[in-house]
Amino acid sequence: MTFPLTRVYEMDTKAAAAGADAHFVVGVAAEAETITAVEYLPNADVTGDDTETRTLTLFNRGTAGLGTTSLATLALVTGVDMVGYDAKALTLTATVADRDITAGQVIELFSEHSGETGLADPGGKVRVLTVRTDSAGN
Repeated sequence: MTFPLTRVYEMDTKAAAAGADAHFVVGVAAEAETITAVEYLPNADVTGDDTETRTLTLFNRGTAGLGTTSLATLALVTGVDMVGYDAKALTLTATVADRDITAGQVIELFSEHSGETGLADPGGKVRVLTVRTDSAGN
């Protein structure tokens, strides 16, 4: 009998002004793992908006840093707000296989504005939880 090994990747993010985007390398996968949860703890409140908005997306950038697989996302639209220092979950990609990562793959949070200026990102902490998978993907 084996027990799953869970791992937490964390990193502090800097603020991004309205109209600016930001990229943050959260970590490099240590082994074959599956992303099980992603959360963002903002340093201040953010009120979502449908026109001037911001989307947080966790990407698997692969071993060369060029991958485009989305792992989780949070669109800060009207009714989706963040409270300072309160963890907000990103919605995981529906397909578990898309959330599988392997040793050496780069995990990145992309904070992207939309609209003329978009919302400011106050910075905070991103936390990614994983569970080890065996060679058969279990």
